[in-house]
Amino acid sequence: MEKLVDIVAPQNPIDLLFKVLVLISVFTAFDYFIGQAMKSLTSTSLMIELLTTLFIAAPFGFFVMSIMAVQRQLKEKLRHLAETDQLTGLANRQAFLARACKALSKYPSSTILMVDVDHFKAVNDTYGHFLGDISLRRVGNHLTENARAGDVVGRLGGEEFAVLLTNVDRVTAESVSARICMPINIDATGDFDENAPRLVLTMSVGGVMALPGQDLSELLRHADDALYNAKTAGRARAVFHERVEIDQRLAC
Repeated sequence: MEKLVDIVAPQNPIDLLFKVLVLISVFTAFDYFIGQAMKSLTSTSLMIELLTTLFIAAPFGFFVMSIMAVQRQLKEKLRHLAETDQLTGLANRQAFLARACKALSKYPSSTILMVDVDHFKAVNDTYGHFLGDISLRRVGNHLTENARAGDVVGRLGGEEFAVLLTNVDRVTAESVSARICMPINIDATGDFDENAPRLVLTMSVGGVMALPGQDLSELLRHADDALYNAKTAGRARAVFHERVEIDQRLAC
């Protein structure tokens, strides 16, 4: 479990001081005007009253602002944990679907890629889940390295991943898919010993280009169909969903 000091980043002292001064000023003004309204001011000078208020409000202000800063940072940390796949560091299924849906509404000319690691069950069965986890983390890094800025990458579950390529044409989508399908060398000697197995993983990709008005669930279904075709065609390749029925209907 992470230590609290690792979870909560230190607050900027200048920013904290500014907030405290604002709080003290508001507190002082409120105290003064309430006092005027109640006609309860004594002969004590306003300067003494301000200094007294300062000494009382300053520790309280620092305390309140520190608690608020910690609360914001913990909230952000919890949000990050809720949206992140803890093994790969990618967006988890729920976060990917939410981000992809938002990106698709902003960039209708996008492409969905469904990615599946070939024969991954054999990796777990032969070498164990520890090496399987190392392999999945390497796959996550591989997808992130080959995606572009603005693309959405996530792990849907198990050895299944997805990538939303935003604002992309067919040539670029096929180029990214080809890079994703490149074999990945898994060298686990740093995690085991010099005799650790070295693996080569391949991936199958199913892609579909979005049409105006298509929702994310429909695109994922077509991409999944294309992924199935990639696997039945021999794996280690990318296959795109072709809308033959739409083309025929338009031709009529």
